[in-house]
Amino acid sequence: MKKSFVLVLVLAIASGLVFFSGCKKDDTTAPVITLIGGATVYIDLGQAWVDPGFTAEDDEDGDITAQVVVTGTVDNKVVNEYMITYTVADDAGNETTIERKVYVRAELLKGTYDVTDVVTGANAGTYTYTVTIDPSSDYNKLLFKNFGGFGATVTVSITISGTNVTIPSQSPPGMPPGFEGTITGFGTYDGNTKEIKNITYTVNYTAGGTDNGVAAYDKL
Repeated sequence: MKKSFVLVLVLAIASGLVFFSGCKKDDTTAPVITLIGGATVYIDLGQAWVDPGFTAEDDEDGDITAQVVVTGTVDNKVVNEYMITYTVADDAGNETTIERKVYVRAELLKGTYDVTDVVTGANAGTYTYTVTIDPSSDYNKLLFKNFGGFGATVTVSITISGTNVTIPSQSPPGMPPGFEGTITGFGTYDGNTKEIKNITYTVNYTAGGTDNGVAAYDKL
């Protein structure tokens, strides 16, 4: 009888363990990654990219910051939008991925430039003038004042995306009488020296005729 009692007790305990084990709640909650410095960061052209940091917490495993895998790069010499991705998984395999956008701004290309402009077309000739470049509210746009030497009130918006410098089609106000028209073009910049290097553009005049300019920029 004693042996039977012990056997029954062991079976009861084993059944209880199975019962409690079976009732254990599965871990289905993904960990949380928190980005220090926010999900959007701006840096200037040439400024070294240093990740502001992050933390990762899991409701079961606690602090798992050391397990976060970071991917993505930032080229601080090229004006652009970059994506940094952060991924972490807890011991149960629940995974979280979030992203941070890093913008390299064109602002440091601003300044005063001497320009030598070789024009072919209706007003052929070689012209020299000074252009002032200001930043705009957009990280990748610049405002060129006295563009083409048409006057201090003539401002042309130029967009930089990656290595591409583009003059979207526009008709700037303030053009001298008879020179009103549509301007388009493209150019280059140096991310190391933070300088606009050249602009090639076309002016289609409303009154008729076209000018094509190849302008070399020298930052003062």
